[in-house]
Amino acid sequence: MSIKHTLNDQNVQGKISESDKQTVLNKVNEVESWISSHESGETAEYEAKQKELERIFNPIISRVYQGNPGAAAGAGCGNFQGSQAQSGPGPNVDEID
Repeated sequence: MSIKHTLNDQNVQGKISESDKQTVLNKVNEVESWISSHESGETAEYEAKQKELERIFNPIISRVYQGNPGAAAGAGCGNFQGSQAQSGPGPNVDEID
């Protein structure tokens, strides 16, 4: 499941603020743009971009799944990477959009 899909999932709608959703979508768009202009980048560069995105997304989605959308950022940070990035040597576009 992609981050964009997660944000638009009906189970998440109403549990995530528009501000948090926009923050994540802005970061996704930034990373997608970076990937488009760095198609021959090193795996470490892609992994660094993925981690940047996870630092934004994980605390927000963790609050949603904990049922506490008003919790402080960073509370109960989940591991999005574990379910997404174990398929190959580095992230691909499907993992961040």
